[in-house]
Order: sequence, then structure tokens, then C-alpha cells
Amino acid sequence: MCDCSLFQGATSVTAYFPACHWYDFYNGSEVITSGPRGRNVTLPASMDYVNLHVRGGQVLILQQPNTTTTASRRNPFELIVALDKKNESFGYLFWDDGDSLDTHKKGDYTMINYTAAWGCLNATVVWSGYKTIGSLYLERVKIFGFGTSKQPSVVCFNGLQIESDHVTISNSTRTLTVSHLHWPMNKNFTLDWGGGGDCQ
Repeated sequence: MCDCSLFQGATSVTAYFPACHWYDFYNGSEVITSGPRGRNVTLPASMDYVNLHVRGGQVLILQQPNTTTTASRRNPFELIVALDKKNESFGYLFWDDGDSLDTHKKGDYTMINYTAAWGCLNATVVWSGYKTIGSLYLERVKIFGFGTSKQPSVVCFNGLQIESDHVTISNSTRTLTVSHLHWPMNKNFTLDWGGGGDCQ
């Protein structure tokens, strides 16, 4: 959700947040929306900052921008996993060449489902018809709202414990960031921060 001021010279904007978990896109801090109907929140509205928030329950798939679309498509990916009140979220990636028509009918695409629940994120490749995605990598995963579940003692990727210097926990924003994954986008994976899997 983007909350921008429409008035010249304004330094703040009042935005309505429906009742659910909402997170600041940039740092993952949660906007408190008490009550069944949500609430209005006053936000700063400077010229060089865009208020952007993510609704809990969503997995966002991001890619670093570049000067052209072609160059951007070669960049690594990252995920934002925004947990809802049940500590769950879902998202999917549809990836094709970006130019051709009817790629879905022809099967010339790749589809990946991302599902988070019980302190675990699973990536499942449900269709792999566009092979070029195998040369692209997932580098980072951010978990927003992980503090609503128990704090992780270890974080595992495909059953292997991740090095501590690749894991960043912010208690103030309740975010967990796992970096330096370098995992091919066309392969399934499991990221466990809830202690539900065996870690080696």
C-alpha cells in the first residue's frame, strides 16, 4: 500500500490501515492497527520518501533494479515474507521471457509457490518450462513479524544451519534477515526459523 500526500507543501499524510498486520516496506516495522475496523495513522510525507507498506500474509518476490529491464532481469532475487496474525504468508512467482505471447499456453514459463507457516518457508517449483531462470539466484530472505512467534535459536536452510554472520535479527522491528543464500531460483528449498525441522 502506497500512502502519498496529494497536497502541495504537506509534511504529513493520514492513511487508513484496515485491521490486520501491516509492515513498513523498508525496515519491516509493524504498524499497529488495533480494533476490528483498523485505524487512521499519520505518516510523514517528505519529498524524498514514499510511504510504502506490506500487508501481512503476503510473500513479495523482488529483484534489484538496473538501468534497463533486460539488465534488471539478470539481477539476484530477494523475498519479503510478511507474516499475518496466524504467522502465515503466501506468494508466487510467474517467470517467462517477458516478451513472447501465450507463454502460459505453450508452457514456456516457470511457476514457483512460496508458503510460510509454523516458522518455516517452503519454495515449491510447480512448473519449470522456462529453463533460463536456473541461472538466477535467490540471495536474501526477510521475515517481517517473526517476533510474533518464538525467537529462533538456529536458522536452517534445507536442513543445514546457516552461519550466524549471515543471519540478522532486529528485536526493535521484529525482523529476521537471512543473506548470502545464492540458491538457484528453479530449485525447491525450505527455510526454517521456528525449530520445526532437524538442523545439522
